[in-house]
Amino acid sequence: MKKFEPLGVIGVGAYGIVLKAQNKETDEIVAIKKFKESDQDEIIRKISLREVRILKLVDHPNIVKLKESFRRKEKLHLVFEYLEKTVLEVLEKSPKGLPPELIRNYLYQLLKA
Repeated sequence: MKKFEPLGVIGVGAYGIVLKAQNKETDEIVAIKKFKESDQDEIIRKISLREVRILKLVDHPNIVKLKESFRRKEKLHLVFEYLEKTVLEVLEKSPKGLPPELIRNYLYQLLKA
């Protein structure tokens, strides 16, 4: 984490937290997923390793890019490209649903990925 300056928490999930950070060397804004106790919990360890393997295999504009991964204090950290919004955020802001053309656009991107 010495290479990154944390800028805030983006989200908290079942397996860890996601931080917005800035790469001190390049000034690039990234998202860092920090897993909870990844070496001590067998389920989290398996899930995190599977995620890393899959993300290293894929390279598509509609799939978030894994830039690097590292361990610090026995916890796995995944560094991703930073995206302003997630589909979940868009859905939460539209409790009555999304316009059909937006749904088609998201489905198209998902299917292409």
